[in-house]
Amino acid sequence: MTTKSPYYKPSGNFNITSLLIPLGIGIGVAAVLSIIYTYAIHYIPFVYLNFLITLGFGIALGFCVNLGVKIGKIRNKQAVIFISLVVGLIAVYLQWVYYFFVILKHNKIFFNPGTVYNLTAILAKTGSWSIKRYTPKGIVLYGVWFIELAMIAGGAIYFALTSFKSMIFCEDCQVWIDESEKVEYLEPLKNSDIKSDLEKGEFKELKNLKRVPVEEIEYTEIELKRCSKCQNLNVMTLKEVKIKINKDDKEEKKENEIVENLLIDGSNYSALLKLQD
Repeated sequence: MTTKSPYYKPSGNFNITSLLIPLGIGIGVAAVLSIIYTYAIHYIPFVYLNFLITLGFGIALGFCVNLGVKIGKIRNKQAVIFISLVVGLIAVYLQWVYYFFVILKHNKIFFNPGTVYNLTAILAKTGSWSIKRYTPKGIVLYGVWFIELAMIAGGAIYFALTSFKSMIFCEDCQVWIDESEKVEYLEPLKNSDIKSDLEKGEFKELKNLKRVPVEEIEYTEIELKRCSKCQNLNVMTLKEVKIKINKDDKEEKKENEIVENLLIDGSNYSALLKLQD
């Protein structure tokens, strides 16, 4: 017998045709960004900057996939991973297409996978760039290309999944819950078993928390989300927050998440929301 989780979990539902939305958006954006990425990597001679550009390319793709996932109302983690991977791989392939177009002096563009593969093999033998006097070739260069692929496709998957994790969907109303309410600057928690109590539906300690001055460096924060249509789906995220001053005299905010997207009833939602008054 399986026990029902006290936390919100995506239903896993999606329409097969709805997959075309994030795929279309992702591939469309990949086609454009691949051109920009190719020229940036080819003409910017700074390795570290290129590293950041590659990472940013993957994150941008993940952002676009996430947008499509939202529009298509896809609530399936595996589907998000699949879409992100496909978009990432296509982006890498298009980047190679444009790269050869650039280094061949814009004379001809090759979309045929076989031709692109053969050109890549030739490039691996001769090398395509150098650091000081060293020119990576062969297996070393293939390794660099693999890392590039992993950063782009992996970045897309990571960003899309991270965003998906925080998304709440009301199955009854068929809508995403975008808005949230934050109750900040509550006194620090004293009960080390608070997570277990909350999972059992015991909210007494949480509802009795008092407000503390905004100058406090340690406090409790509650984030509440509710379906505005039916008001039947309510979730809560609870964090411990600590503010520290670093060696440069700047504030650093450290958050410890105790529960994330815990399902709560309407009465507890209202009681916790009143704590901000």
